[in-house]
Amino acid sequence: MFTKRIFSLLLLLLSVFSFSVAAAPQTDCVYYFYSQECLGCASLEVYFSSLLKEHPSLNLQKFEVYHNYQNFQLLQEYFKSYNIQEQSQVIPVVFIGDSYFVGAEAIVSFVEKRVEDSRGSSCPALNGKKTAGIIGRGEPSNVLSTLTFSRVTSAAIQNMFHPGMLALALVLLALLSGTTIEVRKGLLYVAGVYTSYLFFGLGFLSWLYKPGLNFLFYKTIGVIAVIAGLAGANSFFGTWDAVINTIPADIQRYWKKAMAFLHTAPGFYLTGLLLSLCTFASVSSSFFLMRGIFADRFMPALVLPLILYYLVVMVLLLVALLLLFNAAEEKLEIAVASRENSSDMKRAAWKKHYTRLLDFVLRMVLLAVGLILIFV
Repeated sequence: MFTKRIFSLLLLLLSVFSFSVAAAPQTDCVYYFYSQECLGCASLEVYFSSLLKEHPSLNLQKFEVYHNYQNFQLLQEYFKSYNIQEQSQVIPVVFIGDSYFVGAEAIVSFVEKRVEDSRGSSCPALNGKKTAGIIGRGEPSNVLSTLTFSRVTSAAIQNMFHPGMLALALVLLALLSGTTIEVRKGLLYVAGVYTSYLFFGLGFLSWLYKPGLNFLFYKTIGVIAVIAGLAGANSFFGTWDAVINTIPADIQRYWKKAMAFLHTAPGFYLTGLLLSLCTFASVSSSFFLMRGIFADRFMPALVLPLILYYLVVMVLLLVALLLLFNAAEEKLEIAVASRENSSDMKRAAWKKHYTRLLDFVLRMVLLAVGLILIFV
């Protein structure tokens, strides 16, 4: 009798447990495809946080498609399985059951209602069954589609005039100041800058991406440029030599040795290479996106030419300044040569005068741009 009662109690408990399991709400499964750079996707973070609070059992799975090639391929399979036309294959997009919602507006408007009406716990399947959904506006699902030629060019041109790059241009002008302008050496400086940024673009030197370092660099260069510009003005009017003579002889000697090395071909290259390490934080969001794509091995062969092209455009300001002042120097040489009726001594005097004049112009540029960097 006692055994029967125990057996009946166990049957009752088992029935209650089975009923509870059957009555428990099933977990809905949602696939959400997005990108870190997608503006509409960023606005959905708060929405999904709220949705998870309202539906704790929701199985929300996120797939980033701009930096993960496998996720991108998976998204293409879902687009194909759910029969979404190519022109509507954008992000953000949500798949739930046999439904899809494309665009942030469609997701916010309909996903929660679809979750509440869902009676199945299975995740979206690639079975090609009949599907239905809402199409809204979004951004390209293929990251390379966002990196158009015009966008990359525009970003590179803007980067060209960033304070960090202007500071590098001032350093080039300072190296050219007071010397005969040599295009080859100037191009070595540009090559140093290009090499440094190329290494960064390929995913190296990430620890140097520091906005504070970039800020400190161009502010310091701005102050030095203003001082150099003012010193150049005084030198042009013949009063700076007296100040130079007040500097201790040992310091003058070491300074001259350092300046002598900086004006060699290796000095130009190393100066451009090392100083540009301080300016990585000046790159645009487009370049940083291309860098991330390459570093994540997401179609690197396709994005590498874009990185190379971007850097070519970015350093054009340095090349233009070099060629401009080289052309000015050649004009001055022609002006001196045109005084053929003058004596050698007078032509030498004219050449010295024109050289000092060009140096004065260079230093005035240093002064003007240095002030910009200080107050920008």
